[in-house]
Amino acid sequence: MDLRKAFDTVDHELLLEKLRGFGLEGLELVWFKDYLSNRTQVVGYQSFFSDPCALPSGVAQGSILSPLLFVLFINDLPNAVSQCSILLYADDAVISFAHRDVLVIEKVLNEELVIVNNWTYKNVLFLNNRKAEVVIFGTDARISQLSCFKIYIGNYELTRVSEFKYLGGVLDEN
Repeated sequence: MDLRKAFDTVDHELLLEKLRGFGLEGLELVWFKDYLSNRTQVVGYQSFFSDPCALPSGVAQGSILSPLLFVLFINDLPNAVSQCSILLYADDAVISFAHRDVLVIEKVLNEELVIVNNWTYKNVLFLNNRKAEVVIFGTDARISQLSCFKIYIGNYELTRVSEFKYLGGVLDEN
């Protein structure tokens, strides 16, 4: 799954609340609040520039601090689900569940994706459904028996693929 425009939509108040949860307080928390406050953006083209536009959300891309703040912001996503595992890397998430019965896998993944979708909504993030894919790992014989395995995010049916690229490596269904 891809958390679309994730760095741009980080809610400052939610981030500060999560930083408080990590134990930040006093001057350190004030420093982060100042860092996030009163940010503007200007767009330039050739010799023309827009007026500054206020940025009420997001962490500054290009800053060495931004990836850390984003990771701290989404760090509680794996705690939202109870049956699946979630691996996070930058703005990508891989959710997995293993079971012998494919019907159980389908049921659990669909239930847990409702929870993940609700978590992203609550945290003002958005799942990029078009980049989300499903792969089922198993033997050729077991995979060939699957005909109508369907996983959804909201009303969007995810595309089933036989392989996907993760952190530079290609994982295939076998």
